[in-house]
Amino acid sequence: FPTKSFKQYNHWNFNGEPVSVFCGRIPLSEPETNILINFITNNGIEILYSFHNRGREIMGNLHELSQKLAKDFAEKTGYKYVSDEDWKKVEQTGTLKEWCDENNIAYIEVEGSSRYSSGYRRQKNALVNALNYFHG
Repeated sequence: FPTKSFKQYNHWNFNGEPVSVFCGRIPLSEPETNILINFITNNGIEILYSFHNRGREIMGNLHELSQKLAKDFAEKTGYKYVSDEDWKKVEQTGTLKEWCDENNIAYIEVEGSSRYSSGYRRQKNALVNALNYFHG
């Protein structure tokens, strides 16, 4: 993603182990990233949930609403809430989270409970709670 910290190569820290990752020649060099950013900006998206399939963790970005929604989601699912301070220890750069921070978009990342399923049953109440929040 086109962020202030973008680097072609990153050495991310996963559980104390460095992992080398190629992130693209330049920001937006990947077509799917370009499409996603165009969709977000062209549709005025203000809150973005990103679902992944392993980790049992919830992370929010610096946006105030994001922190509330992430903590609520963690409470409903039993997943671990990861603070921004802990997130920074992973040392990822050029992330969607960072891009959302730089563009004042609330971002919540859900790391589900299994690599091989959506985790929907566990996440259903949290999703309903989030939808109720938006629709009062």
